[in-house]
Amino acid sequence: MRLVVLAVFSALMITGCSHTNNLAEYDVKGKTCLFRNIVEPEAQQVEINIATPSTGNVVGDIIVAVGEGAISNEAYRKLERAIKPGGVAASISAELEQAMKTYLLVDAVSKLTDETAFIVETRLRECELRSSGAGVFVVVGAEAAIYDRASGNLVWEYSAREDLPIRRSVVPPVDPVTHTTAGIISAVQLTQMSEEEIQEAVQRTAAAVGRELADVLREDVSEQD
Repeated sequence: MRLVVLAVFSALMITGCSHTNNLAEYDVKGKTCLFRNIVEPEAQQVEINIATPSTGNVVGDIIVAVGEGAISNEAYRKLERAIKPGGVAASISAELEQAMKTYLLVDAVSKLTDETAFIVETRLRECELRSSGAGVFVVVGAEAAIYDRASGNLVWEYSAREDLPIRRSVVPPVDPVTHTTAGIISAVQLTQMSEEEIQEAVQRTAAAVGRELADVLREDVSEQD
């Protein structure tokens, strides 16, 4: 895990790309599927960016950054244990699997056999935790693909990258007494959560990427009817 202290704000960003739809050429409905989760090398270590808001002058920014350093080091140690890329990939894959069971009536199998018709891979390509004056965000980039096992051909593919806020239902809002900047308070409060709570919050938030993949799949399935 890599820790970076920033003195800038990052804009909310949601993007999607790389869409292939060959569902009309394959009979996926009701078939057996093996679901695989893959964490790519670039996502094996979660990047942690703790941003500090600007005070309006260089000296002030340096003081804030230095003061935040101790908090960030503490956050680094705790988040390193709590945030698991494999769990993030699994939360995304679970949303896609549910969609395929719902709209294509597929039968998920636990191991590859001669009877397995399709392989569904979810690849986690990016996982980052960052904070700014707007709050704490999880940046997730993932790709899902369906392959015909017999031929190895690509049946369906979609990739997405989202910058997702961890909601206030998970991370409390600005302290009403101290009125400390939202990004800093959220970062501090996040480290005060248990490791299990942090893990659950990150994975639940990242699951939104899986829902985006599932929505695109549902739309593509509807076009076949």
